[in-house]
Amino acid sequence: MNFERDKREPQVVAQPPPEASARIHGGGPWGPSDFDLPDATGKNTTAIIWVAAVGGLVLVLLVGFLALFYFQVT
Repeated sequence: MNFERDKREPQVVAQPPPEASARIHGGGPWGPSDFDLPDATGKNTTAIIWVAAVGGLVLVLLVGFLALFYFQVT
């Protein structure tokens, strides 16, 4: 059974916001402004180290509790 395709007129479904004309750095109507992006000069190595340390601690505690549970059961 073959059906005929629906014919639709093309229409604009989204438009840039009215304040887009005041964007900075030529990002276009949808591009970033100075207020959208954080400063790129900072590094997040401290945050990565903290997350890795806390994650490692959680894994060590989990393995320790599982080993304790295993030796208590057997």
